[in-house]
Amino acid sequence: MAEINVQTIPNYLELKKQYAIECETFLALNKDKICEAFIEYFGEEYRDRIEYRFNYTFFSFYFLFPKIKEVFEVGQKQELPPKIVDKYQTLLSSYEAYPKPEDQTVPDYFVYISDENLLVEEKYRERVLTQIAVHHNPTCVANIAYNHVYNFIAFPLLACNFHAFIHELSHAVTTEMMAIIENEGEYTPLISNGVYYTTVQMGKSDDLIVEELLNDIGTSKIKELATKRGISKSMIFNNIISLGFEYSGNLYLVMDFYNAFEPLIKKSRIENSRNLLLNGVGEDNYNEFVSLVNKYYVHDDVPTEEHKIEAMKEISPVIDKMIKYYNDNNIDEVLGRSI
Repeated sequence: MAEINVQTIPNYLELKKQYAIECETFLALNKDKICEAFIEYFGEEYRDRIEYRFNYTFFSFYFLFPKIKEVFEVGQKQELPPKIVDKYQTLLSSYEAYPKPEDQTVPDYFVYISDENLLVEEKYRERVLTQIAVHHNPTCVANIAYNHVYNFIAFPLLACNFHAFIHELSHAVTTEMMAIIENEGEYTPLISNGVYYTTVQMGKSDDLIVEELLNDIGTSKIKELATKRGISKSMIFNNIISLGFEYSGNLYLVMDFYNAFEPLIKKSRIENSRNLLLNGVGEDNYNEFVSLVNKYYVHDDVPTEEHKIEAMKEISPVIDKMIKYYNDNNIDEVLGRSI
């Protein structure tokens, strides 16, 4: 990193305040428009449900300084426009020059939090901070309090685009507490996120990847609907540091499934009814489909065309079986649509 005169380094807290104002302004101007886009996508009949979940979703934005530093140190800054390099090099320098308080309940790399009271509880705060430290990606962390599911969404500035914002918000909109499970005297919630579930003791169901991919397809459609409503652009989504978003290269695995069963998938996800989906396409068929998606999903790379062809040779016949099951069992009577 090029040296910067210490006397010219802006105050980090002042810089952070500027970004905080930008984050708060973006939410104030656009949150209702984005909510309406979700309602248009899932259906007007789910307005109350979606508005309720928006009300229990909280937002935070933070600087991902370790990643910023890594990017500059490995020389990737040469690929960025000089003005961008100078701007963020200054930001990093201001943070390094800033004297860090020893006792920080909320780390000083957080720029904006819509309700800091959510991070007062130590156990929940540690979950959020662990997610950030491990994944370095936008994340949505659910918490249960007073019979409500609170979703805390954390976005890394400089590494988060509008698509990722909608993707995580979509997780919040499709998350619900379905039950309380007792195991050896301990009680934990059964959380449903779209069509997959998770508990502390039981872990996650096998269709986590399927849900992530379905969520990402829906994200693109919701983003388009939100954009049509005139979402104001913001510097908080300047995605100058690419962290990678591996879902896009794997969407082909579920695209035919989504296109064949879009109304059923939407209904199952927003109603948190995995059984609705299982009853619609056949439980055995669905489990086979999930197994194949997990088998051919590529992590941290782009699948080759040969890999895609091989995957679809196995997946396509399963989708055909699903369509036959759907029609043979008159599932269209539930949805008002025949496939």
